[in-house]
Amino acid sequence: MKRRHFLQAAGSTLAALGLSQADFLLQADRYSQVLAKGKPGRKLALLVGINRYPRKVGKLRGCLTDVELQWELLVNRYGFNPKDILVLADRRLSFLDYVPDQPTRENILSAYESHLIRQADADTTAVFHFSGHGALVKDPNPLPELIKNVNGVKTVAKNPDGVTGSILPLDRLTGYADEVDDITGRTLYLLTALLAQKTPNITTVLDSCHSGGGFRGNAMVRAVNRPDGGFYDSSEAEIDYQKSLLRKLKLDEVGFQALRQKGIAAGVAIGSANYNELAADAPIWSPNGKFYAGALTYTLTRYLWQQPVNESLDRVFVNISRKARDIGSSAKVIQEPLYQTSNDKHYPQQPIYLSNPANAYADAAVRKVSKEGQIHYWMGGLASSSLDQSIKGTIFSAIDAAGQEVGQIEHQGRGARLVGYGRLVKGAKQAIKPGVLLREKVRGLPTDVKLKVALDESLGVDLTVAREVLQEMRGVEVVEADQPVAFQIARMNDRYQSRAGVDTHGVKDLEQHTVGLVEGELQPLVPTFGMPNEPIEDAMDRLRSKLQSFRAREILKAMGGVDVASGNQRGTLQVSAEASAKSPQGKVGDSKFVSGSRINLVIENTGRQDVYVGVVAIGSAGNLRVLYPYFGAGSIAEEKARVAAGRKLVLPEDGVEFPLGAPGTLEILTFSSHKPINKALTALQSIASSGRGGVPSRGGEIPADPLMGDDAIDSMSALLGDVDQNSRSEILVRRTVKAVDTSLFSVVPTLIEVVAGK
Repeated sequence: MKRRHFLQAAGSTLAALGLSQADFLLQADRYSQVLAKGKPGRKLALLVGINRYPRKVGKLRGCLTDVELQWELLVNRYGFNPKDILVLADRRLSFLDYVPDQPTRENILSAYESHLIRQADADTTAVFHFSGHGALVKDPNPLPELIKNVNGVKTVAKNPDGVTGSILPLDRLTGYADEVDDITGRTLYLLTALLAQKTPNITTVLDSCHSGGGFRGNAMVRAVNRPDGGFYDSSEAEIDYQKSLLRKLKLDEVGFQALRQKGIAAGVAIGSANYNELAADAPIWSPNGKFYAGALTYTLTRYLWQQPVNESLDRVFVNISRKARDIGSSAKVIQEPLYQTSNDKHYPQQPIYLSNPANAYADAAVRKVSKEGQIHYWMGGLASSSLDQSIKGTIFSAIDAAGQEVGQIEHQGRGARLVGYGRLVKGAKQAIKPGVLLREKVRGLPTDVKLKVALDESLGVDLTVAREVLQEMRGVEVVEADQPVAFQIARMNDRYQSRAGVDTHGVKDLEQHTVGLVEGELQPLVPTFGMPNEPIEDAMDRLRSKLQSFRAREILKAMGGVDVASGNQRGTLQVSAEASAKSPQGKVGDSKFVSGSRINLVIENTGRQDVYVGVVAIGSAGNLRVLYPYFGAGSIAEEKARVAAGRKLVLPEDGVEFPLGAPGTLEILTFSSHKPINKALTALQSIASSGRGGVPSRGGEIPADPLMGDDAIDSMSALLGDVDQNSRSEILVRRTVKAVDTSLFSVVPTLIEVVAGK
C-alpha cells in the first residue's frame, strides 16, 4: 500500500467505522437509570470469528481462538447464559453444543438484527465481537477526520481519501473490478443506533485492521486491501441495506451524517489498532507448541479473568496496552488498542462490557470430568509466566460462588491451546462440575527459571560469537527470533529507528552500529546500547549483568504469577504510584511521569493480617534496585518490612527520594508474604549495607550503583527459597518443583512510563 495512503487515509479500526466520542439517541435521565451497574437483566452476545477466508482474501489462524476466549470469559466470569451467546464461525467448535452458522454477510447482518436488536430491552447488556479481516472502502459521505490514540492521548487525523473501515464476511467477493460487499462502518453505526433504541449498554469489540495486509514474520495481519493501493467502492447490496436501516431509524442522509460526525451511536467501542497500525493474528507460545489469537482479544480476555477488583474501562486499557503491543510484536507490527465511548464523562469510569462480573475472579474453569475422574479445564486466566511454567506441582483450588474452596486439583498437563487436565486430590467429586471456577493455590515452578533471549539477524557475522557467549550464561535460554522472548540482542539500524513512530524514549537519537537489547521485537531499550562498532565480545560482556538483572525480575514475576498485563492489586495488597509533593506536576497521565520528577509509592494492606513487604524496581537500563525496605544501622530486617493490617505505607520514608531517570519504562515489583522471609531480607539488608543497589537509610537519592548480575539472582533465589519453605509448611507439594502458596505470597507489578519533559 502506498505510504501516503497508509499514514493518512487508513483511519483507525474505530474511527474509520464512524466510531468517535459523542452521544446519539441517548437521553441523560435514561442514561442514569439504565446503565448497567450490576443490575439484573438479560445479557446477549454475538461473537463472529473467521479463519478460512477464500484464497484470494487470505486465511487467518487465531480468530476462532478469539471466539473461544470471549465465550469462556462471558459465560464463566460475567454470567452470560450460553443460550444467549450466538456464535458464527467457519467451522464447528468443541465447546459449543451446536454447529454454528457460517459467518456470511447475510448471516452476520440477520444475526445482529434478530439476536441483539429484537431481543434487547432497557435492562439488556449487549456485546458484539468480530475477529477477522478488515479493509478500507470508499465512503459516499465520509467523515472529515479520524480518531487515533498516541501514547494514551486521543488525537485526530485528516481523511483526504474519504474512506471508511469495513469488516470482511466469509463470502467476501469482488463482483466487479472496483466493488466489494463488505460490512462497512456506516452499516455498523446504523445497526448500533437501532440497538441503542432498546438499550445503551452496548459494547462493540473489533479485532481486525484495515491498513493493508500480508504475511509478516510468524503471523498474519488481519487486513486486506486493493492490490493497487486504491480503495474499493461499497456494493449495491451494501448501499441498499444502509437505506433500509435509515428508513427504520426515520433518518435522511443529512440527519444521519450530522449525528455520525458527533460520534458513535451508543455505548463503548473497542478496537485493536490505530489508523497507521496493523492488527496481529499472533502466535501464543506454550510448552506444547503454539496457537494463534488476536493480540487484543487474548490480552483483554486474560486480564479480565484474574482481576480481583472490578476496574473501570479506562484503567483496564492502561494496563493491557503494553502487553498487547508485546504480543503484536511477534508479528513484527506495532499496535496499540484504543477505545471510544458515546459519553466521555461517564462510560470510561464504568466496568468493561458495562456490566459487573457475576462470578469471582479465577484462573481457570472446569469444562468436563471424564468417567475415569480426569478433570479438564480452560486456563484462560493464567498469566503468561504461569502458563509458560505450567508443570506438575501446580495445585488449583476449586471455588464456589462465594469464592470458598470446595476441592483441590493437581495439575498434570496441557492439551491443545489453553486446555489443561488434572486429578482431584482433596474434596468431594460431586462438587467438581462443568463451570466450577479454579484458582492457583500452589504455583509449581522449575528450580531454575530461565530468561529467554534471541539474537537478531542485524548482528550479521557476529551471530555465532554472540550465540556461544549466551549459551554459557547462567540461566539464559537461547531461542529463535520467531518465538516470544524477553529480549533480543540486536545492532541498531534503520529498521528499528523507522519503527520508533512517536519517539518518547530516544530511539531515533541512537547511533547506528551500536549493540543492545530490544524488548520483544520492536522496542529498543536505549540505555543498554553501547558505542558504535563495539566488538561483539565487549558488547556481550557489558550486557551480561543486565541480562541477569532482568532474569531476577523474571524469577520474581514467575513467583507472583503476574506480568505487565496485570492490575494494581493482588491478594490484600494494593499499590499505586503518585507524584510527590516536591514535583506535583510530574504526573502527566495514567502511570506516566516526566523524567527527573519525584514519585511516591502508596502501598495499602487491606487484609486482616500483617504482611512482610519488599519493593524492587528495574528500568530500561537493566538496573535493579531495592526500594524497600531500606535499612538503617542496627535495624532488624523483619521488623522494617512488616506492614500492619489495614495500614497504608507511603514510600519513600525518612526523607529518601525516588527520582525518575531518563525516558523509558520502569517496572516496580512489590512482593508481600504473610510469613517472615528472613533469608531474602537478610540478603537485601546485606546488599543495602554495602551500598550496592539499595536506597540509603537517611536522605539523598537512589545511589548510582544498582543491584546487578549475581547479586540480583542471589537475592531472588533467597526469596524463592523462603517462599518455598513457607508453602510446604501448609500443604503437601512435589519435591521436584519450587512451590509458591498463592494465599501466602503475592506480587503486584506497577509499570511506569517515563517521558521527556517539554
